[in-house]
Amino acid sequence: MGLWDYEGMRVVVSGGGGSGMGAACVAELANLGAEIHVLDLKEPPVEVASYQSANLLDPDATADAIANVPGTIHALFNCAGLPGPPFSDLAARRRGRTSTGCAPASFTQRGPPERPRAGPGDPGPARGCV
Repeated sequence: MGLWDYEGMRVVVSGGGGSGMGAACVAELANLGAEIHVLDLKEPPVEVASYQSANLLDPDATADAIANVPGTIHALFNCAGLPGPPFSDLAARRRGRTSTGCAPASFTQRGPPERPRAGPGDPGPARGCV
């Protein structure tokens, strides 16, 4: 397994539909062989293993979508940006104030992502925000 190889790995991309950073992330992960599960109101730009239509501003909807992803999640790509229509500017501002970092609470409550180590010196799963 190479450093950028996602072959056989199950990944979740929040905000991976429509366009922008999330959609670009989904397209690149597809090129790298990942099993991709997208959570967003907009459909992803490429074929994925599953697409959960979810309002990521709603913690319950996000938790339900996460619960529908089967098995071990090896990586999380949290790419949800500020929403546009049909959400108001007020909803976008509220999201900015109430966000708990990059990952919805549902991700962190499920536990950390798991990924096999590539070899000696590999620190294991990486976490970050896009």
